[in-house]
Amino acid sequence: MRTWRHYLTGLVMPIASSTVSEHRKKHNGKGRIYLFDFNQPDKGIEELTIVGDQFNHSDFGPGGISLWKDKDKVAVMVVNHGSAGDTIEKFLFIAKDKQLKHVHTYRDPTMHMVNDVAMDSENSFYFTNFAYYKNGLFSLLEAVIPLAYGNLMYYDGKAYHKQDEGFFTLNGLILSHDQQ
Repeated sequence: MRTWRHYLTGLVMPIASSTVSEHRKKHNGKGRIYLFDFNQPDKGIEELTIVGDQFNHSDFGPGGISLWKDKDKVAVMVVNHGSAGDTIEKFLFIAKDKQLKHVHTYRDPTMHMVNDVAMDSENSFYFTNFAYYKNGLFSLLEAVIPLAYGNLMYYDGKAYHKQDEGFFTLNGLILSHDQQ
């Protein structure tokens, strides 16, 4: 059985300064996902190629990541901090080609400042909103006071549901082996 670890790079948060964004553009920075095979650690990390006509490579700022294995199929979801707001991108992992095939973008008004995602099936997942406000005075107040506007959301494959709220800077997320 293979054990893989996926790594992300290229994250530029929406609250980043214009200098950070300019540096990324100047140096052709882009979001990337890497693969590390624990069964062959000497191979190091390998960049996965992202394919799909509907995927915007130039606006990919990966954050949290989760995967779901079902027989020979591996689905991967990645938080994307894009310029138009946070989304969750779904990919199918094609091991033989070292590719991620983009299959869907999840976008919803409940996604404020998404930090992490945890899949509990191929088409359902939990995600955390780190905070509510992305920039400006309210973002500063939320961090300084601190206001506990972070929440835990769930997408059941059809609708988004708030699971819990009242968190300050809600961060990483992982499911137990029994998916609870």
